[in-house]
Amino acid sequence: MEKISGDVSSINASNVLLRKSDVENLYKGDLEVIRNSIYARHGYSF
Repeated sequence: MEKISGDVSSINASNVLLRKSDVENLYKGDLEVIRNSIYARHGYSF
C-alpha cells in the first residue's frame, strides 16, 4: 500500500492543468488518487 498525504483532497485535476511543481513532491499513492479522481468525476467506475 502506498502512502497518501492529506494534500490530495485539495487538488482538482479534472478542472485544472497541473504543473510539474504541483506534483513533483507528492507520494506515488497521491498521484494514483489524483488520476483515479479524474476518471471518477467523468463517470468511470473501478
